[in-house]
Amino acid sequence: MPATRRRTRYKISHPTKPDVPPVSKSIQPGTDFYKFVNGQWLRHVNMPSYQSSYGVSEEIEDEINKELMTILLESRQKVVTKPDHALPHTIYLLGSLTESALNTKSQDLNIKTLKKIVTSLRCIRDTGELATTIGDFMKYRIKSIFSSIVVPPETNNRYLRFALMPGDLGLPDPAYYEDIESRTIGAYSRLLKKLSEDFDVPGLETIIGFEREMAIHLLKSRGDREQIMTGQHLIDTYKHVPWHSLFHSLLGSSITKFEKMTLVLPSSHWPSAVNGWFKTVPLEQ
Repeated sequence: MPATRRRTRYKISHPTKPDVPPVSKSIQPGTDFYKFVNGQWLRHVNMPSYQSSYGVSEEIEDEINKELMTILLESRQKVVTKPDHALPHTIYLLGSLTESALNTKSQDLNIKTLKKIVTSLRCIRDTGELATTIGDFMKYRIKSIFSSIVVPPETNNRYLRFALMPGDLGLPDPAYYEDIESRTIGAYSRLLKKLSEDFDVPGLETIIGFEREMAIHLLKSRGDREQIMTGQHLIDTYKHVPWHSLFHSLLGSSITKFEKMTLVLPSSHWPSAVNGWFKTVPLEQ
């Protein structure tokens, strides 16, 4: 019998054309074209106080986050009310994750774990143990002086490579550190003082000066060209960083395996700066 193709009609739930806000009637385009085009949108959209910028991308992200939260909460409700065997695997995983995060009875375990991590920092005796700790932090996605992802290099997108990325600061963007007298820096300093008291780590707020130096180097690293190098080349180029300790902690790599490993460095400026800090910055800081 001849094959037939069934036509399926899909219901379109979103507009087929972009929703363009009307232009501002109170402003002439020749006077201020930006406000002429965006004035209506600017009057009706409130930028969240915690955002350094806000636009259509952030609006879309907010909507996605709302949908994701609905999925998580519905999955959690099913995990709480139904036996495990009656649930699809994905719903069980998402629901269990959400329940573990939102169940207040388990929060004491989080605090104990956090205090254990903070206490372990006091036991660091040399740069090798410091590098091991940084590797642990990278593995568990705790903000640190380096981060890592797996990406295709710019020169050959047929292969995925391990990328050693610049790290993160306490505040969301290096620009926050430009004005050391700003309200943001003041609030950040008060937060660090409070954390110093809660976790018995004196002087946490003094790190802001060093973070400001890090912010300068992070901005400089953004214009770098990508480099591809082996672990051995990394060791030879930035000699003051105990790379073996860091990557053994992060990936479980042996010395030989790491030396042959191919790495992507989006920035050569950043590891160079870190190399200098390992040589000159006091271990306690």
